[in-house]
Amino acid sequence: MVSNPDTTFPNESETQVSQSRLGREDYLREGLAILEQDGPDHLRIDTLCRRLKATKGSFYHHFSNRNGYISAMLDFWEKATTQHLIEACETETQPSHRFERLLTTSLALPTGPEPALRAWAQNHPDVALAVARTDQQRLEYITGLCRPFSRDAEHAALLARIGYSVFVGAKHLAPPLDNDLLMRMDKELTRLFVRTLDSDSQQTEADESRNE
Repeated sequence: MVSNPDTTFPNESETQVSQSRLGREDYLREGLAILEQDGPDHLRIDTLCRRLKATKGSFYHHFSNRNGYISAMLDFWEKATTQHLIEACETETQPSHRFERLLTTSLALPTGPEPALRAWAQNHPDVALAVARTDQQRLEYITGLCRPFSRDAEHAALLARIGYSVFVGAKHLAPPLDNDLLMRMDKELTRLFVRTLDSDSQQTEADESRNE
């Protein structure tokens, strides 16, 4: 896996940055860490500033208010866990290599704040929109990767949704599954997909042969 600092959500001990060096991303990363550890009720300006050893003036230098901060944090999360991952996969020239890159990189990512964000989305419309946007972008990309190995566009979308549902569900299990098991599950799922496609192809050829 290629290390990507944008997908790292540090704990409190890793984020005690001096106030003079605090940047916008320090607040965004710390907010995601708070969300993962304690939930959205603890995502407050005073909590952020206390954990980062910063003044509220420092916070307001980067964000107009809490709602603006939450919007920026959601955008940061979307880019870190989806857009940057897709961009990394697109550096591969072969579709099969893109698919493999997506699997190995996404499965190696820490669970992070995603379960907390999905729970928060149940009662926060802005969070719900961000999660829905992320799911749609991921599914569209995975569908495109599945297309060369599928019967048609509808079948590719179905395979993508099955695989993505397994991925999201696995990330919500407690305790979380280890990466080796996740990789074995994914390889088995891929094998079943390929076997189904081969079986369908053989059946189609047999039907065409009988109709000649």
